[in-house]
Amino acid sequence: LEMHYGTCFLPPNGNYSPHHHEQPEVFYCLSGEGIIGIDEESIPMTPGLAAYVPKHGVHTIDCLSAEPLVFIWIYGTEVAGENWRWTPVADIALQASPR
Repeated sequence: LEMHYGTCFLPPNGNYSPHHHEQPEVFYCLSGEGIIGIDEESIPMTPGLAAYVPKHGVHTIDCLSAEPLVFIWIYGTEVAGENWRWTPVADIALQASPR
């Protein structure tokens, strides 16, 4: 299984704008507090929380703490290969990149 992954540092009051893609995605919160929106559901993000986003699930993340919200994102590339991409639903305020 080929995977892309990275760490995102979302500043206080920062927003990871709504988008979707072909691949399911997993987020794991390391520090800070926020909200992850997945389709019509809102889930609190706190350290130790893992959230699953199904393929084509529209998702967004908001930092609600005075410190950055730090999380890991992971998704497989078996569907898209090296040409993976996401589709914005709104203007992208922040983009995370593979590490």
